[in-house]
Amino acid sequence: MWIKFVNIADDFMSKHLSSDISLDDIAAASGKSKYLFLRQYHEETGITPIKKLWQMRCEEAVALLKYTALSTKEIAFRTGFADTGHFCRKIKNFCGKTPVEIRNSNH
Repeated sequence: MWIKFVNIADDFMSKHLSSDISLDDIAAASGKSKYLFLRQYHEETGITPIKKLWQMRCEEAVALLKYTALSTKEIAFRTGFADTGHFCRKIKNFCGKTPVEIRNSNH
């Protein structure tokens, strides 16, 4: 069962994908202490909130690669990756394809 704080946390993460947000920031947005939030979020979802944040960033990045002409660098920046190398590694781990392969598969 999804508890309201999970929805609040996920909404906060979704709105701040490009920002350098921490577990403290997400917990504060949900109105819980960091350790209580971390434990309860993991119990409710089966993953940590930081893992969820990276999933959300990767999902958004893949959509931008597929449906926009934005550069890889711009997409990495918009989705909160530190640099394009980090971006490429995370995307490859997330979906098994490089950003170039994702973009080329849509043409």
